[in-house]
Amino acid sequence: MNKNLKHVVIIPARKNSKGLKNKNRKLFENTAKFLKKISFFDQIIVASDDNHIEKKTKKNNFIFYKRSKKNAADNSSIKSLIEEVVKKKKFRKKYSNLAHIFNSAYQEN
Repeated sequence: MNKNLKHVVIIPARKNSKGLKNKNRKLFENTAKFLKKISFFDQIIVASDDNHIEKKTKKNNFIFYKRSKKNAADNSSIKSLIEEVVKKKKFRKKYSNLAHIFNSAYQEN
């Protein structure tokens, strides 16, 4: 096992979700609580174009990444966003284990 391997998660949280208005704002705290509980990830990056999400990201001591307008559009793909983040953050593929998680309605019982 490589001790230098970093486990990184990217949370895509677009401002203008189409299906449910302000979905990512409403569900962000649940996702943050979940990720803090599992403590598997070395870095948690929230990729958003929403200033409200940026404040919540910093409050939770996560890394905020301001996604480009291209990757904040309705027709943008998660793949394109992750490629953007990897390129801008200069992850070394050899030392990074990347995952992405969507904001969800997860709640504790």
